[in-house]
Amino acid sequence: MMTGPGNLVRVASSTRRLTSMIESVLTPGERLTATGIGWAAQLRPKVPLVFLGRRQYWFALTDRRMLVFSRRRGGPGPEDLVLGKRYPFFWLEKVHRHRPLFQIRIRGANDSRLVLEFRPGHRGLAAELVARLTRALPPPDGVSGRRAVTPQPATPPASQPTTATEPGTGLDVDTAAAFWGER
Repeated sequence: MMTGPGNLVRVASSTRRLTSMIESVLTPGERLTATGIGWAAQLRPKVPLVFLGRRQYWFALTDRRMLVFSRRRGGPGPEDLVLGKRYPFFWLEKVHRHRPLFQIRIRGANDSRLVLEFRPGHRGLAAELVARLTRALPPPDGVSGRRAVTPQPATPPASQPTTATEPGTGLDVDTAAAFWGER
């Protein structure tokens, strides 16, 4: 990894662009509390984490929600917003503070699961996210660590059209896109 002055200028420039871009996405009264870089992947049943395609993302925490932006050359733009959800949408499944990466596993209200990983330099961001998710939700019900979910009917009513599911997840395409973004 380069540690020369040129790299520090690029990092500072990217951080300034990210901060100014995030402020254009914030709602009135919302304030930015932390930013950083981490890896994220959507967990799938019976697929080990090592085989999932993790990608790097810009993370921004506000006093109300978590924002995740795609990383690309030239810095992020408002169109790079991949995920922007309020903290009560998520709850913690597991936290690993091992070295070298701080790993957080979260579950969304739509039952999608994510794994987020942060380098040692961004552990403060990860710790703040864990604290915000812990305060946002009541403790999960049951022994399994999951909230009680009301059972859904096996077949949709005739008035509602059926929707296509995303391969390997069992989620309908619209729900998966709303949670994780278009692929």
